[in-house]
Amino acid sequence: MEEVYRKQKHGNRATSKLRASIKIQKENLAAQMNLNTSLSKYNLSDQQELLATATCSWLQPTEEFQYPVDLPSGLSSQMKDFKYPNAVILAPVVQDAPFNYKEFQQILRELVVGIYVMNQIPSIYIDGNHDCSSSCLLSPAYNDTLTGQILINVDYTMKALWHGAYMSKEKRMRFSEIWRSRVNMGIDGTPKAEEKTLTEFRKAGLIDISVDPDFEGIYSEVYNDPTYDPNDCSEMELFMKYVNNILLQINPYLISVKQHQNMFTYDADYILSNAVRLTEEEIDLVNYQRLQQRLILHQKHVEKFLTRKAQIHRDITYLKLIAFLVPLLIAMKRERKIPVLSRLLPPFSGKAYN
Repeated sequence: MEEVYRKQKHGNRATSKLRASIKIQKENLAAQMNLNTSLSKYNLSDQQELLATATCSWLQPTEEFQYPVDLPSGLSSQMKDFKYPNAVILAPVVQDAPFNYKEFQQILRELVVGIYVMNQIPSIYIDGNHDCSSSCLLSPAYNDTLTGQILINVDYTMKALWHGAYMSKEKRMRFSEIWRSRVNMGIDGTPKAEEKTLTEFRKAGLIDISVDPDFEGIYSEVYNDPTYDPNDCSEMELFMKYVNNILLQINPYLISVKQHQNMFTYDADYILSNAVRLTEEEIDLVNYQRLQQRLILHQKHVEKFLTRKAQIHRDITYLKLIAFLVPLLIAMKRERKIPVLSRLLPPFSGKAYN
């Protein structure tokens, strides 16, 4: 009888080990499928860029490339000995821009893959090309993702408010493929017919952004500053002289993070800033200060109206969430804690947010 009991106990142990082994195999298979799905959207050139970017992150340096810099003070560097099996996040409630649970989990999934697998944090930069076009430089790990689309939406709307012109996403994607032939653009980036350029952009759907009901009348305000007139011809000429060397950018940041065991709360905000990409030899101090007067007015104006559109207001709420999740996941990665993506809702398809 005792021998039968021992055999039964041994059999139960073997069964438990087999089940555990099968579970691990399933999780490994799921992880491999997630990785294959993530990489399948990249061609060979994009994969090379992805791998090159993954190895040169100053925030998450690999063993081959260690930079002599310390992590910024805060959550990513101060979390120690996190021994809990899960984490609870309490996000601020924004009444008119509530979170969508599916989108929340989709963003978390994309950040886990981007930070843990591809060693990249989300960022975006739009820069001009020699042919008068512009390139959207998004971290490669976030191409065709909801996280990347949120960054694009916010950045494009900020630039549209700054420039005063806007083209809907569907129309600008279609026009970006054919605009060079439409405006007869030369190799040096100069259109052969200046008047045709504006006409073609208008035909393609470029509009005055103040025509949009959400932004109606935003440029009708009058700035009463007796010491500075932004509409003065000399001020406008100065701005246009250096316009290709000026940028406006938005950066989310954390105001506070509180932790109790495995529970986290956070408060975040964003800031608009400008930069004049010229050296002291290229622009003197007086002209730089004159430019700053104008750019500060631009910043205040964009910041005042950026969240007027409901979708952008919601995207900025997600941007603040991303500002918290990025350092949290970097800290978790350093603690060798890996989120289990199989417990999340199924991922979106690319068509859901493109």
